[in-house]
Amino acid sequence: MFVYLCFSVSSLITTLLLNIANEAVTRQLRTVFIRKEAILKYDFVHVHGCSKLVTSNWDNVHFVYLPSEDALIHWFSHVHMGRGFADVIIVEGLDQFVENSKICFYKITS
Repeated sequence: MFVYLCFSVSSLITTLLLNIANEAVTRQLRTVFIRKEAILKYDFVHVHGCSKLVTSNWDNVHFVYLPSEDALIHWFSHVHMGRGFADVIIVEGLDQFVENSKICFYKITS
């Protein structure tokens, strides 16, 4: 038997990130999900090992839609000092926000 599944890379990434967000809210973590555009389709696949993907959990996910890199920087500049604002912040498509093709991540420790 041969089964062929066709997913776009972006929908696969969205599915994985939504499963992570779903798992976070299932564990009572305050979760923010940032992306450029609203999610229009909800035909996502459950990832084995994660909690059941239930859209009613998404009421506990704060979805933020930001149109540009400037908007993303502005948003983070306002919330970075707010202790307890979120336990998990997920940014989908960071490469879409940052115009430079090189994205560097730094871990800052005290």
